[in-house]
Amino acid sequence: VREDQETERAEVRLGWGVARGEWTLHVPFLSRGGGFMDPLILGYHRLIGIHNQRETIPFGRSEEILPGIGSFGSATGLGDISATYSHAVSPNTFASFAVKLPTGNAGSLLGSGNVDVGMALYKRWRLGARFNLYGQIGGIYQGKPTRLRFARSLVDQESLALEFLQSSRDAFTFQWQSEPSALILGSRTFDGPHRQLSVGYTRQINPRDTVQFFMTEDGDFLNYRVPILVNVAPDISLGVNFTRRF
Repeated sequence: VREDQETERAEVRLGWGVARGEWTLHVPFLSRGGGFMDPLILGYHRLIGIHNQRETIPFGRSEEILPGIGSFGSATGLGDISATYSHAVSPNTFASFAVKLPTGNAGSLLGSGNVDVGMALYKRWRLGARFNLYGQIGGIYQGKPTRLRFARSLVDQESLALEFLQSSRDAFTFQWQSEPSALILGSRTFDGPHRQLSVGYTRQINPRDTVQFFMTEDGDFLNYRVPILVNVAPDISLGVNFTRRF
């Protein structure tokens, strides 16, 4: 397995409330290619003392090589659209049900080519005046992909997040999340749990507008020595969410 590429993802997310619940529509646009982050990641790795094979890999390479499936280069287009219904079970607990539709081009790995469905349960615990702990457990049934092979039928997901409320408008979040690989390709490393850590900052600009910045990290900063905490994942992901309430 060799994956050396960057994917830029711009997603339009529309949500509307109903009695004790909410519907959300996710419309993603994807662009996979060589990207721009190679020198940034290399500089970050050197700053925190990581020296690995990345230093010998050329910048801007776009390769996705999956044994028994094939190789894929760059691609841009609409991804798989999904819809989620979330229902409040209690003031601090809600359940969600989601359906993902095969609107992306599966031949270019912009989508899977089949329908997926999933369910999840979310819970919040208040830890004093400034801290919240969030937990999530879920399961996904993956429809058989049309271009990929060796996909798992069932994928479980778990996450824990600690939120620190610095003020009424500013919050920091530290998150751990885990799920098994979507495919089983015969590679011990690739086929194991995929776990990553995230840190995020959220700013309430005004009563209507919120912006969030976040970064995710894989296990290289611990040399993959603590796989129960962080393991195989995208090397680094950077993201921005902007939310406006109408």
